[in-house]
Amino acid sequence: MIPQRLLLALLPLSLFAACRGCERTVSDVAPTASVAPAEVKFGKVKLGQQASAQFTLAATTRAALAVEPPTLGAGTLPGGAEGFSLGGSPTTVAPLSEVAIPVTFQPTVEQGYEAVVSLRTNDPENPTVSVLLTGEGALPHLVVTPQCDPAVARCIGLAPTPGTLALDFGPQPRRRASPVPANRLPSVALVNEGDVPLELRALRVEGPDAASFSLRGTTGSTLVLQGGEGVNVPVDFTPTSETQATYAAELVIESDDPSAAVVRVGLTGSLRPNQPPVVCANVVQVKPGDGSLPVLYDTAADWAPLLTAPGGGYDFTGSRDVQPLSEVKLSALSSAEATACSTDPEDERTGLQFRWAVLDVPPGSSVNLLSGAATPIAVFRPTVTGDYRLQLTVTDSEGLAASTTLRLRVARKEDLVAQLSWGGEDGGFAGVDLDLHLVRPGSQPFSFFAESTAGGPAGTTSGDLNGYSATVGRNVAGFNFDWGQAGAADDPRLNVDDTGQGALVENVSLNYPEHAAQCAAGPCTYGVWVHYFKDGRAPTGASACDVGSSCSDGEACQCSAGLACVANEAVAGGPVSGAGRCFLPPQPVVRIYLRGRATPAAEIPLSPEAWPLGAPCQALHVADIHWPRAGAPDGGTALDGGSEPVVVPVGPGAASANGRFGLRTAGDLACSPDLTLAAPNAPAGAVSWYGAQPL
Repeated sequence: MIPQRLLLALLPLSLFAACRGCERTVSDVAPTASVAPAEVKFGKVKLGQQASAQFTLAATTRAALAVEPPTLGAGTLPGGAEGFSLGGSPTTVAPLSEVAIPVTFQPTVEQGYEAVVSLRTNDPENPTVSVLLTGEGALPHLVVTPQCDPAVARCIGLAPTPGTLALDFGPQPRRRASPVPANRLPSVALVNEGDVPLELRALRVEGPDAASFSLRGTTGSTLVLQGGEGVNVPVDFTPTSETQATYAAELVIESDDPSAAVVRVGLTGSLRPNQPPVVCANVVQVKPGDGSLPVLYDTAADWAPLLTAPGGGYDFTGSRDVQPLSEVKLSALSSAEATACSTDPEDERTGLQFRWAVLDVPPGSSVNLLSGAATPIAVFRPTVTGDYRLQLTVTDSEGLAASTTLRLRVARKEDLVAQLSWGGEDGGFAGVDLDLHLVRPGSQPFSFFAESTAGGPAGTTSGDLNGYSATVGRNVAGFNFDWGQAGAADDPRLNVDDTGQGALVENVSLNYPEHAAQCAAGPCTYGVWVHYFKDGRAPTGASACDVGSSCSDGEACQCSAGLACVANEAVAGGPVSGAGRCFLPPQPVVRIYLRGRATPAAEIPLSPEAWPLGAPCQALHVADIHWPRAGAPDGGTALDGGSEPVVVPVGPGAASANGRFGLRTAGDLACSPDLTLAAPNAPAGAVSWYGAQPL
């Protein structure tokens, strides 16, 4: 057995021997070299510019790697090592580490380059490692294309001479209300069709008339286009003189494309005088006055034939159904083609001014029928039957104007239409309420309740249609105007009822008059009356007068010429007498229209004759309309072998042409029902509210 003290003495020697063995093992590890990537690709690089990259050299074992200076050798392409350069290279690489080696590529010729980097190391197995370097010298390629769509931009062609780089703007005005939008200008397209960046170093206009041409949206700074990129440069032209006819200049484009270092684009244009607007118009909507749904005429198909105004103006008499009191919407702006009309050749719709006017109206109509007359969309409200002619004038910012006219026919397309107007040429009748009465054959005027309650035809009511009876008819059960066959198709209609606050026009119509029972055997007669229902005027300083034995209510009496004395009251049972005031009497005019025609068959009385109504409650039998027998053809064809309805004026000279129907209370010029009734404004049994009274 070895003594313990000896073992302790031998232990350090054993450890030392073990460490000496370890040192020999580390020093025997061989260095190993590795590069990544094996190839550095620079791609296309613009001539004269540099591109940088790098690769790494690594020691992949626990042994240090010794490195000799690298060498650059040519490859197989025309360009070689001269296009590449290396940055600093290490002399050693620490174990298990790597070092980056920079590489720069700077081509000088438009060609491919290839080189090989060789590095010798102390790697015993692979003493030389290499990296392939590739790149290509390239240039930008500028392509210049003038472009202009004549349908959009204001040029007439791309080049006066085919194959040249030029823009011809054609004739252009000296002034515009606002600049042409850039997207509607001709332009020059600049495209870099190369693979390396292109510098646009200058864009400018040169030449004798350079001041007339300008570039939109460009600056003086250099513009860089990457490969495949492009830019459009809008070009504007404005003549600078009213006396110079033609203009010429050049757009100069400078770039770093050696093959297109300076490109010139010819610019030409000429002066033309300012042109007037292009005007068009349409009736885009008709809203009937009876509350029915509006009819629209605003589609592209409606506008298509209207974009060019006819030389004689538009004639809508046969294509738009317009009745009195319709709301007619007029438009000067086509919705189908915004640039077609109304528009200005210089400024399109910028700065346009619009003016609608009524030129011709039928008799009895006022001319104040338009709203929005100074806007592109106006509203026209005709009140009477007949033909109307309107005018649209469009003026541009330079004061040039263009006009067109519109003809409209306003009529109810029914067999018989009676129309009353009382505005007079001098006016002054606002507040006067006249009622138009259409009386069926066999009936009496003002027989509102007598027929329905005391001896009238079974199942019928009034034979007299007027504003008052129509109001009662809407509010009293069983009250109707069933004048002919069953149903409402042949019943009369009160189309316009004016109480003195509107255009002072009333209109009644009737279809199939021959359906009346009295027309079965031969012609029958419809009566037309006018009743002075109310006078709301209160003229300042009206002269006083007296109605007595020497003069009647509504006559001149002591009044000045043309005025009539109206007594303060008109009671039942006797002639009117007493104190009154002098008023200007209304002069009603009645026009009768037949078969839906816009021209009246009769105007009563004929101008300049006047049939005045002197005082409220008075009535005037105006005309009788003799209608042919039942069974005759309808729709405007000849009746009874060629006979047409006949209108016979009656007037104040005929027997029983005038009468007084109704009463007036003291100080009230409104004609009221029989004041003996408990409720004067409500029907009561068989009482005839408007029984005839002495004048």
